[in-house]
Amino acid sequence: MSNLNQLTIYEASQLIKAGKVTPIELVKDCLDRIKEVDQELLAWRVVDELSSMETARSLTQEMKNGKVRGPLHGIPVGIKDIFDVAGLPTRAGSVIFENVDPAVEDCSIVAKLREAGAVIIGKTHVTQLAFYEPSPTRNPYHLQHTPGGSSSGSAAAISANMALLTLGAQTNASISRPGAYCGAVCFKPTTHSIQMDGVFPLAPSFDSPGLFANSLLDLAIGYQPFSDRSVNDLDELYLQSLTGGSCKVGVVSDAIYSEASIDLQNVQEETIKRLEVNHYEIKEVQAPRSFSDLIDLHRLVMAYEAAQHHHALVEEHDIGGKFGALVEEGQQISEGAYKDAMDNIHRVKSEMLELFDSFDVLLTLPTDTSAPEGLDPTGNPKFTTPWAALGVPLVVIPAALDGKGLPLAMMFASAPGSDFDLIKNCLPIERVMGKLPLPMIGNCK
Repeated sequence: MSNLNQLTIYEASQLIKAGKVTPIELVKDCLDRIKEVDQELLAWRVVDELSSMETARSLTQEMKNGKVRGPLHGIPVGIKDIFDVAGLPTRAGSVIFENVDPAVEDCSIVAKLREAGAVIIGKTHVTQLAFYEPSPTRNPYHLQHTPGGSSSGSAAAISANMALLTLGAQTNASISRPGAYCGAVCFKPTTHSIQMDGVFPLAPSFDSPGLFANSLLDLAIGYQPFSDRSVNDLDELYLQSLTGGSCKVGVVSDAIYSEASIDLQNVQEETIKRLEVNHYEIKEVQAPRSFSDLIDLHRLVMAYEAAQHHHALVEEHDIGGKFGALVEEGQQISEGAYKDAMDNIHRVKSEMLELFDSFDVLLTLPTDTSAPEGLDPTGNPKFTTPWAALGVPLVVIPAALDGKGLPLAMMFASAPGSDFDLIKNCLPIERVMGKLPLPMIGNCK
């Protein structure tokens, strides 16, 4: 069987369970794909071919002995290079960590993925210290346009079919923006719902892991080891993905969204029309007046916490640029101002919870445009910033290509703690929205 790297996780897991495909074959196909296209895309910081094939052989033997750990058994996974992976260094996109020793053990997130049967095939590129200085990664849909940041490598690796699942992280818009720009489906769970030990921090109040894949069902499979749901619940989600659905959708209105490109506004209108045709209850809802205040509040908290964690690092290595400026900014913020900002965020969050009580999901935009030309800057995060401040679960689904052939996406949010329900409610929406064509790179040209 060819092009195994283009399978969804669900499809691959069914073939592995049936003994028709082995983890060895699946991992090798992804490694071959990396060799084929990553010289152009530069999504990977390091590919651990030796270790990943050894793990694949072990999992293949388990499969032949009648043991399949679950739907992640033998699935090739890439890890953003801010998460500790045993045997590999964590460089966080910075030359100051170029010669750092390999991690002694996996962070808890990677450990859970391994326990579920995932094969860690390498670490993906990240912007410098997980902030705004770009990584070398290119956008699979147009090499001269940004893939976003900071989880640029993880998003590009999925879009170009180099892995079936990748791990990213978001403090501001570092999952939603790369997912939207690269045409990858992505999911950020409720902030602080998953332990973040062994991860390079930026602003712990907002830091959250997240996942990229080629479908929402795949994201549910990847998220299941971290949730309170069983593998059996995934079968119900599979059936949900094949059938129609209906839920209450609130379309968020706020002044900041008037800055969206005409292309994105048109795609949002088309998405709403498709949902209405499919019997979804759609209603425009005005965000609280204080919603856009979250942008400045988020910046203040992020700068303060970055300074608390990294001022010594910045001074020791004389780090300048955008990260150095952020830390310097944070050092000027008083503890009182920081606490006031956190109180104001919690106040706005209370106001937003009233909206979540009235709707199953809220529909909004993750970005203001498609991926901008050039690699620096990495795009404007402000459409996602308020949602990052709120800490709610988010799903981004590619919706269309613009006139330049670049992806445009929609974003969906729900109440804190409703992570699995958000995926469940969005599964039929994803089906209504359709699939993007593959990027024209490598053997997909």
